[in-house]
Amino acid sequence: MADDTRSRLLEAAVDAIDAGGEAAVSVETIAKAAGVSAPTIYNHFRNRDALVAEAQAQRFDRQLGRDFDAIAGLVATIETREQLVEISTFFLDFMLDPERSAMRMDRMSAIGSAIGRPELADLLAAKFVALCVRFAGVLQPLQEKGIVRADLDLVAFAAWFTGSVTGRLFIEFQRTPIDSEAWNRIFRDAVLGAVLPPAEA
Repeated sequence: MADDTRSRLLEAAVDAIDAGGEAAVSVETIAKAAGVSAPTIYNHFRNRDALVAEAQAQRFDRQLGRDFDAIAGLVATIETREQLVEISTFFLDFMLDPERSAMRMDRMSAIGSAIGRPELADLLAAKFVALCVRFAGVLQPLQEKGIVRADLDLVAFAAWFTGSVTGRLFIEFQRTPIDSEAWNRIFRDAVLGAVLPPAEA
């Protein structure tokens, strides 16, 4: 029951930040949205700032975790280099879809909110590392089969990949004139170049 209440409070705080930024998170508003009394919040979070920090951390990784779970099922079916290229292309097109720009903005705004807040910065860093380890775990079976380069540091690759996908926001923000399809092609080539072993002569 306590975990359920905490989850409802976090969900309400995330919704409030999505709708109106951190200023929209008030103890009274969040308690009402979660269906609890205001003092109940302090049974789960030290103060309002701790609630906001947890909500920002949840905004940071709420979609990436689900994405990695989805790709894990596909990766389990890969037995050849050709299948890896085909599934990677599908996954990259999905990840780079302009419709996902709002999720990239959520991650970027969560990172921005950590400036001057060491506790939140530590929380986001821990979430990021956990995501990278999880992503690396998805790729490890392919590395063991020899389909992914044996010398590739999977955790470092996951960090580069996740950072690059988030960084796509720079060409989506304020509709820059940079050719997004050209960016996508360069990124796809870079990903496949990083993970694929050299083709046999």
